[in-house]
Amino acid sequence: NSTLNFKHIFQASPNPILIVNETGVLIENNPAAERLFGYGKGAMTALTSQSLFRDYHGHPYNFLETQKNGETKNFKVDHVWGIKKEGSTFPLGIDIHPIEENGYILFIKDTSGLIKSKERNAPLAGSPNLITKNKDNHSNAIDATIESLATTSRSGNQHSNAETIENRAIVNEALFSAIAENFPTGLIMVFDRQLKSIYFEGAEIEELGLDKSDFEGKHIDDIKLYDDENILQLKHNIKRTIEGEKLNYATTFGSRIYTINSAALTIDENTVWALFVAHNITEQTRVQKELQIVLKKVNERTKELDETVQRLVETNLELEDQIQLTKRAEAEAKENQALFVAIAENFPQGIIAVVNQKCAYEYIDGEIISQFGVDPNVLKGRKVDSLSWVYENRKNSMMNDVKRTLKGEHLNFEVGFNTEIFSVHTTPLVDNHGEIIRALFVYNNITEQKLIEKKVRKALKKEHQLNLLKSRFITTASHEFRTPLSAILSSTDLIKVQNGEGKEDTRIRHLDRIQANVGRLVEILDEFLSISKLEEGKVEPKPQSFELLDYIRYLLNELRPNLKIGQSFKTDFNNKKINVRHDAKLLDHILRNLLINAIKYSDEDTPILIAAESKNDNVVMEITDHGIGIPKHEQKNMFKRFFRAQNATHIQGTGLGLNLVKDYVKLMGGSITFDSELGKG
Repeated sequence: NSTLNFKHIFQASPNPILIVNETGVLIENNPAAERLFGYGKGAMTALTSQSLFRDYHGHPYNFLETQKNGETKNFKVDHVWGIKKEGSTFPLGIDIHPIEENGYILFIKDTSGLIKSKERNAPLAGSPNLITKNKDNHSNAIDATIESLATTSRSGNQHSNAETIENRAIVNEALFSAIAENFPTGLIMVFDRQLKSIYFEGAEIEELGLDKSDFEGKHIDDIKLYDDENILQLKHNIKRTIEGEKLNYATTFGSRIYTINSAALTIDENTVWALFVAHNITEQTRVQKELQIVLKKVNERTKELDETVQRLVETNLELEDQIQLTKRAEAEAKENQALFVAIAENFPQGIIAVVNQKCAYEYIDGEIISQFGVDPNVLKGRKVDSLSWVYENRKNSMMNDVKRTLKGEHLNFEVGFNTEIFSVHTTPLVDNHGEIIRALFVYNNITEQKLIEKKVRKALKKEHQLNLLKSRFITTASHEFRTPLSAILSSTDLIKVQNGEGKEDTRIRHLDRIQANVGRLVEILDEFLSISKLEEGKVEPKPQSFELLDYIRYLLNELRPNLKIGQSFKTDFNNKKINVRHDAKLLDHILRNLLINAIKYSDEDTPILIAAESKNDNVVMEITDHGIGIPKHEQKNMFKRFFRAQNATHIQGTGLGLNLVKDYVKLMGGSITFDSELGKG
């Protein structure tokens, strides 16, 4: 019976109630708690008290730490912040009651209307990691936890099924009693079919000057609390409730006024009790009466005004017509105002704001505004540039937008707030005389569209680059492959002809020519493969330690066979040694490409200077040639892919070399620049 009582009271209570185990883990909650914290049915199970509460400093609040040296006693906590599912916070108070040293019942009181909370601009960090279960698993978890609470208060030995049921009933009885005794602003009463009081509890019993012994076990006619009218009403309602009706009505106990909710408690197939939960609404009723008095006075005053208007109407029929028009206009204005408010409050993923000529908010609301932890009512009447959480430069921009709109401009722009992006449209609002008196701002959240747009642009750009690379590859390959392939073909034909004795030198010369042109083909293919690897992100530096100057000397010796007649390498090293740690292979690609370019684009009988110097943990290398140079107007395209200067089109090349060099230098954490003068190198 106590289990049924507990579940009915627990579920029917309008006050949020949480039940946690001895470690602070939530094992049960009623629907009122789910509504307060913004969770769906069953979604709060397994949360911790620390994930639901914060202290005034924003730190997780653990009420178990207030229990010192194993104490278990009732206590209250005020000025704590609750955390809703979406991350927003609100002030609350907690009444905490231990359960046989195995858990706690927490009665939650939302104090948002009583305490002026500090505004918070974003959800608290560290949102709880939720664990959700389906309905069956949720019920099993609760039953298992209740059984665990019961059995841990006794010996650890194996219990029979009857003992387990008895233990669970003891725990449920403790839970029910704790809830009932501390039931805020109300009473709990249970009657049987014979109109006998079975149970009477509530926090207001002592305030009413009553004792439970005056009620429990007594027939309703013997209870002094009720007058004859209340007794008749209660008798009738007990019978209706036991027959299955759920009632909701108001009544009085002494000078107090209560609303009553009733429900039938089925104990077994032969026993049904009537449960009555009374909520004290005396204060609300007093406020309502005072409001009615004020409204009555307003109505009386309105009636006097109506009579005065009527007298005026009787003396001037034209005025009556005007009044009728005015009333219709007022009705339309109210209707439009209600429509506007409904649209603003439910404006999907956006905000609607109206600013007056003083640059102050007259109205602001929208579905998304609560996500920023902002109360629209707090903003009304405040100037646009007085918002503390907005940066100064943004305030100035907002003020400028308002002033421009009040001058008649219609603006469309985008603005960022935190991590969100909004599309903003502004419109000047005019009065009946056509004068601008307000500015309308409509903010539409386009963050998701922007992310999609960015991805599409990135994909299109990549696709464009790939198509361009394919097209350039076909064009370049068809042009650059033709010359070496033609040379190879002609050399093979000549070798066939020069196959006799004494012509070995001629054959060797043609074979060298074939080898050189095959090398050229390999070089072209390597450049395209390198571009492909860079595009796919497959090139990563692999640093190793080596001496730089010896490496440069080795590279110059390797490239000397490629020098034209009269060309030479000159070195300028200010250091004896320069020890570095870099990717030697990438450095080889860089220097080899630059040196071959210097050879290719310089005339015969010209020197090529290579300088290297260590400066402040950096290495500066310079390669100077005396070649054809680059026209001034084309220098901005120097490192672009496939670029070739107009004065170099007669020289073989793909336009990929310097682009690869720049990418390789960037991968190694360096930079590359150049100076060039046409005709000087």
